[in-house]
Amino acid sequence: MKLDYTFEEILNNMLDRANESVDKREGSVIYDSLAPASIELKYVYDAIRYLLLQEFAMTSEREYLILKAKEVGLEVFPAKKAVIKAEFKNSDNEYIEIEINQRFSIEELNYVVTDRIEKGIYKLECEDGGEKSNPVLPADMIPIEYIPNLANAKATDILNRGEDEESTEHLRKRYLQRVREPATSGNIYHYRRWVMEVPNVGGVKVFPLWNGNGTVKLAIVNSKMEVADTALINEVKKHIESIRPIGATVSVVSAKNKDITVIANIKTVQGASLQDIQDSFKSAIKEFFKENAFKVNYVSIAKIGKILLGIENVLDYSELKLNNTLANIEIEYEEIPLLSNIRLEVIQ
Repeated sequence: MKLDYTFEEILNNMLDRANESVDKREGSVIYDSLAPASIELKYVYDAIRYLLLQEFAMTSEREYLILKAKEVGLEVFPAKKAVIKAEFKNSDNEYIEIEINQRFSIEELNYVVTDRIEKGIYKLECEDGGEKSNPVLPADMIPIEYIPNLANAKATDILNRGEDEESTEHLRKRYLQRVREPATSGNIYHYRRWVMEVPNVGGVKVFPLWNGNGTVKLAIVNSKMEVADTALINEVKKHIESIRPIGATVSVVSAKNKDITVIANIKTVQGASLQDIQDSFKSAIKEFFKENAFKVNYVSIAKIGKILLGIENVLDYSELKLNNTLANIEIEYEEIPLLSNIRLEVIQ
């Protein structure tokens, strides 16, 4: 069923149905009568098409995807607040005690003291959630209210990283996984579902019987399709241990980086900036690696070449090499590609 009608198509269809003896030229009575209706009908067709696309997870926008996800028991992972460790000293550089609920600022963000670790060292939680709540360390902290004897307050470590609310594409991935992969009795699909239930997990590879009967190994990446940190690995371990089948021995590890270096000679448009080309190429390759992490077992030199040709102002290339070879680079089962360096040279 065609729904993407233009204003002109609708108007012409309506005019074609009018009696041939009637003047149908622009400015005629029937033309001027049907034109406004054609515009309104165009809006109706657009609305129908929009609503139809929202019925399918592959094409729905965030608002409607969230509703579809709820139908199968999935909720959006909320934003998480960063938890940091900080130390507090007096003018003699000695640790001092401060009160719980004291508030401090780092640039535009505020943090509140939640727990004492030891004398002069405390946990603080950001009052705002998301990636922005992770400070660049070390960071000086300013008390919002005066604290006697305090001369130096410094954030030294991030204990739990702040995370943004789950992205639309990550939610879409979880939804499609839920409806496409039949998870039963602790099979591979079941472990994938369990792992993806943990916020900030972007992907997982399941290795059944990796060390004998009853053993399962899970290699994970974070939501940015990068190596998972210890905190995320521990969260996955805790979740899996709470729901795994009795008798199963489960190991959770992070994926490993496979460093990829790309070098090539390129021909460019006259006057093009090599730096701009390199920056665009780097961004494109990183996105390509992100989209294909855990999906392929090699990095294709042909696809890297295609990406290079797609960069603005690049006319051609030669001597393209990955890790100094003119061939594909194999990726092991637990590895994900990581762009370590790009070197392009302009030739005439």
